[in-house]
Amino acid sequence: MSGLKKIWVLFIFWIVVSISAVLLINKYVADKKIRLLKDIRHQVTEIFEGQDDGSTFMTFDYGLFDSQMNGGVVKNYTKTSIPSKPQKKDINSRFDSLYQWHTYDNELQSWNDSYGDVASLWNLNWGSDQFNEIEDLGWEIVGMRYHGVDDSSCIHTFTLFPYQVALKKTKWENYFTVPQAVQSAFEFYTSGKNSPICDRYESGSYKRIWNKLFNSENDYYGIYKNENHNGWYVGKPIPGSASPEQGGPIQNGWMHNDYYRVYVAVTQGEYHGIMLHPWAPAIKEQNKLIIVWQSIIFIIFGSLITLMLVRNLKEARKNEESLKQRLLRVCSPSNYMSNYNKEKVSLANSLYQEILYSEDEFQLLEIANKVEKQLSISIIEESEVEKLKQKVNPTLYMKPYNAQKVAMANELFSIISNTDLTYSDFIKVKEKSKLL
Repeated sequence: MSGLKKIWVLFIFWIVVSISAVLLINKYVADKKIRLLKDIRHQVTEIFEGQDDGSTFMTFDYGLFDSQMNGGVVKNYTKTSIPSKPQKKDINSRFDSLYQWHTYDNELQSWNDSYGDVASLWNLNWGSDQFNEIEDLGWEIVGMRYHGVDDSSCIHTFTLFPYQVALKKTKWENYFTVPQAVQSAFEFYTSGKNSPICDRYESGSYKRIWNKLFNSENDYYGIYKNENHNGWYVGKPIPGSASPEQGGPIQNGWMHNDYYRVYVAVTQGEYHGIMLHPWAPAIKEQNKLIIVWQSIIFIIFGSLITLMLVRNLKEARKNEESLKQRLLRVCSPSNYMSNYNKEKVSLANSLYQEILYSEDEFQLLEIANKVEKQLSISIIEESEVEKLKQKVNPTLYMKPYNAQKVAMANELFSIISNTDLTYSDFIKVKEKSKLL
């Protein structure tokens, strides 16, 4: 194979290796994304292990719980009027007649359950953002839960808090106060035997869980708030709040005994999900690997092609040099100094002088024969022999068949294939090959 063909083969191989490197890097990054996503999901699942309360449907009792305020004594509570008992005529005007009695019964039962035994009703100082009133909010229990499958999975946080207290009618005077009721409700939710969440309540767990969540982050994935999640709770708003559609909290039952009822609400939730880091580490790593490996491949193949081009250029120059130039090059005494040989240095020096002052081509051919015999070297370039072999190969003249050229090529091929080929024979074959 000629030097030029070798360079083209190497260049094509370079392109194939470069494309293969890009494909392998893309696959490596894609596999790493899958692996790291699987790892972080596994860690998050372990963090929330045991959050389920065993219910068939997911409720606000589902999750892990902590308190953000430990039952601070409420002070700024205000008395409010008890909602009026629903009237049948009001219900009739709002609903289709087919359902009016059934709807009225439900409304009446709901009012009786909520307010039928209430002596006085008090609004708490919920929702304040004033620093000196934060403790006056009473308490907040924050819930965290993890749910969903694969891409739809998310970490959901919400807050339970008291917004209203009712002191009940009793046979004797009710000596309980609003702050006592609020404190009792906190103790019920966090440690009461009938509390639906006390088995998953742990003081300080909120910070601990978030620390674990942040520590679960890896090269590609982290925990980020999902600003696009639109899973608003629907339900009855609490007095004085925005509607659920506007982000307001909704009523979530109550805790009560024979003396008081503490009404509880739940805030609209925040949603966090497992997401790729916003600085796109996967893309950056992929680009970095491509740049690094393409640079390595460029250096390797660029160097090889450069060496081959230099080698071909040298060979081309050798092929273009005159016989005298070639003889001067191979007969230079300096050629025999690295592995010093006194006799050959002397012979080379003698021949070099003879060549230097010779201009006749025939005389130079005779000197060439002397050089080959006395210095035991060949002044014929291997690339020249190979090129000439290709030209005088008899098979080239079989299609179309030419008996005369096959015979001539066979004779010339035999001469050029001789291991003891002399420069004179090489020149004869080269001249005769022009007739083919």
